[in-house]
Amino acid sequence: MKDEILTVKQLAAYLQLNEMTIYKLAREGKIPASRIGRSWRFKKDLIDDWLARGGAIQRAELIFRNETERRYPLTSSTILLGADPANDIVLSKDSQISARHAMITLEREGFVIVNLDGKTGTYVNGVAIDRQVLQDGDEIRLGETILIFRIV
Repeated sequence: MKDEILTVKQLAAYLQLNEMTIYKLAREGKIPASRIGRSWRFKKDLIDDWLARGGAIQRAELIFRNETERRYPLTSSTILLGADPANDIVLSKDSQISARHAMITLEREGFVIVNLDGKTGTYVNGVAIDRQVLQDGDEIRLGETILIFRIV
């Protein structure tokens, strides 16, 4: 089934691992996972890709060019960006950022950025996008905030 979502219990059964091991892998960013509130969820197709790569997860980070090169590792398979404090990356200093401006997800083709409610748009390498697969070194602009996407 396409886009099947697994719970910790289901993933533990699928991988024949202890649930505590799944929690640990998710917390450490060693397995493709999304945190929703206090719960972890896993896309089965990403887990299958992860297994095919021998349990290696693609690692990436965002570098904040505006803030002395501060780095934010992308350790979850879904990262929300915006002014709202509930986002994974809070960009409240920029008045042009919407509450839920954009989202970065780890998908089969790699990390993908999606413009959500960004009133001023989301730009990759100077081009307005709705959805874009990110490449190493891409420049992302949300409002006045500039981020560099890096594979690590």
